[in-house]
Amino acid sequence: MLLRLGVALSILVAANAGAEAPVRALHDTDIAVDPLLVRGTEASAYLTVSAATGLRESRPIAGATTSLTLQKGRKRIAVLAAPATNREGHAVARFQVPNLEPGGYDLVVRTRSRIGKSVIREPVTIVDRTALHLRTDRGVYKAGQTVRWRVTALNRADAHPLEGEVEVVLRDPRRTSIWSGKRKVPKTGMVAGEVAL
Repeated sequence: MLLRLGVALSILVAANAGAEAPVRALHDTDIAVDPLLVRGTEASAYLTVSAATGLRESRPIAGATTSLTLQKGRKRIAVLAAPATNREGHAVARFQVPNLEPGGYDLVVRTRSRIGKSVIREPVTIVDRTALHLRTDRGVYKAGQTVRWRVTALNRADAHPLEGEVEVVLRDPRRTSIWSGKRKVPKTGMVAGEVAL
């Protein structure tokens, strides 16, 4: 699985009591998310929010607020999740990928803590992974017989049934179309029919 990482920083300069130089801390946000999201399935994004005080020094920020939204250009499409960070500064955002038109979107991650805030825009692609299984009552037919068929539509990612519409086309051995028809697939993911030859 390919994960895309995003990083955002914001600077806080705070006076440290008794110190001559101010203390600088960066509000640092890291995100790991798969750039391919399968619509209708559950997905996760892993977030870390920390206060970076040097090149090799940082401390976790507990209780930072986060929000994940899907956008197309500037238009907000869906709010996906809004977890808060734990003691270690981590948050796991689990969300249902909306049934949107497949294509490119921006996953916008906003974080806010006591020392700052940040916004990360990660490009993601929503894809459709449908498996269709066609079954007939026999393998070879002669003129005058009836073809009985059934189509099962499943989501490849989690094997749950899908509803929608399928088009079934019957062809002879020369690939000439002899019948075609569209059928609505109910929530069960199965639709059946028969055609007299």
